[in-house]
Amino acid sequence: MPNLTDYPVGRQNAHLVVWDDNLEQVLQDRWPAWTPTYEGLLAELGEGKTKRAAAVYRLTARRCEGPPSEVLTEVITMARGLSGL
Repeated sequence: MPNLTDYPVGRQNAHLVVWDDNLEQVLQDRWPAWTPTYEGLLAELGEGKTKRAAAVYRLTARRCEGPPSEVLTEVITMARGLSGL
C-alpha cells in the first residue's frame, strides 16, 4: 500500500494546489512585496486585523509594487478560469 498524505502541502497540478492553511504565510513566502505593503496599509488605515480582511487583502494586492510569484499567478489564472472571469 502506498504511503498517502491526507493534506499534501506543496502539491500542485492543473486541478489542485495544496498550501498550508495560513494564507498570510503563503503570501509572505511567495510574494516578497506582500508583507511590507500589507503592514504599511494597516498602519495607514490605523487598523489591526479587521473583519474587512478581504477588502484589505484586495487593496494590498493592488498596491504591491512587485509581482506575485509564478505559482501565485498560475493559481489566480486557474481560479479565474473556474469562475469564468
